[in-house]
Amino acid sequence: MIHPEIKHLYIYRPPNDFTLNIFQNERLWSAKPEHFNDPFDCDLTVSKDITEESVVEAIKHSYGSQENWPKGIKQYADSIFKEDGTFTDSESDRIKSEIQKLHDENRNSGIVCLTQVPDSILMWGHYAQNHEGICIEFQRDSGGVLGDEGLCSPVTYSSLYPVIDLGKMLIHRDGQTRDLMMRYKAECWSYEKEWRMITDHGDQECNLPAPIKRVILGIKCCGKFKEDLKEVCQKKEIPLAQASMAPKEFRVKISPL
Repeated sequence: MIHPEIKHLYIYRPPNDFTLNIFQNERLWSAKPEHFNDPFDCDLTVSKDITEESVVEAIKHSYGSQENWPKGIKQYADSIFKEDGTFTDSESDRIKSEIQKLHDENRNSGIVCLTQVPDSILMWGHYAQNHEGICIEFQRDSGGVLGDEGLCSPVTYSSLYPVIDLGKMLIHRDGQTRDLMMRYKAECWSYEKEWRMITDHGDQECNLPAPIKRVILGIKCCGKFKEDLKEVCQKKEIPLAQASMAPKEFRVKISPL
């Protein structure tokens, strides 16, 4: 498990019925990237088109110089190139289809956004409706979804778009495109310390990634939502904690109830 020191991941939520349904139905919403508030998010520039040279280089990267290629790889190369070294018509059609498939897969995939930080003043303000909502804590174990690097990994923050080599991607189909598209964000978002759980389909509910370990009530969480939440947590034996303003500091303090 990567980053075993991270024992918990969190989701901030506003005070509404959709949040209460998380506890009642034990489901989360997995969103399509096209609905994110950041137009740069999951919108990557491809480093180069699929060319004959890029495919040959991808094969060489894995198998070395051409005289050392295994028999099956040589047969594969002979099947996709004409005598003049250009792609066959059928291979050109296949490449177009593969590229479209990659775009469709990424466009239709879903993302559940989590964070390793439960006490961010900014995130309480942005995602928990001005500290009126809650923060849900999930346990992260090596045998669970949140401990599976292929399903849930931290976001990489950068000032530059990541580079995708589609030639290499077509040879290996190793998931690099999805990872790059889904798990890179602009450096200015780094304070969120975000992790992302990738699902096959977006804009629909998915199972909870782990049992809910604890619920933290926001500084201004009150009224009917708070009472309804406390009732459902009591029934499901989920511990509650309370966020408060640390004295003489710009800091969120979290204490058990």
